[in-house]
Amino acid sequence: MLRLFKGERMKEIKIDVVLGVEGKSLYIDDYRVSGSKPLGGGKVIYSFSINIKELRNAIPELKEEEKPPMAWIDYKKWLKEELEMVEKEFPNIN
Repeated sequence: MLRLFKGERMKEIKIDVVLGVEGKSLYIDDYRVSGSKPLGGGKVIYSFSINIKELRNAIPELKEEEKPPMAWIDYKKWLKEELEMVEKEFPNIN
């Protein structure tokens, strides 16, 4: 994921442009995000790294989706709500 929370170090991610028989494709940290799969292999024609913070500044939608990490959730409250939901769904579960 591209989320970065308090206490985490700034991470550099690798971006590659790969040329295959069917054309170019874009990879972010070895995950193809666009273009055709280079069947039979491909050749990296351009590669660079970018800081996640810079990527977020370029793509505002990544900023809007930020949520606190799971450690910030009140687990007792969450568990109570989940149990109440199950009891409503299945009243004769006991």
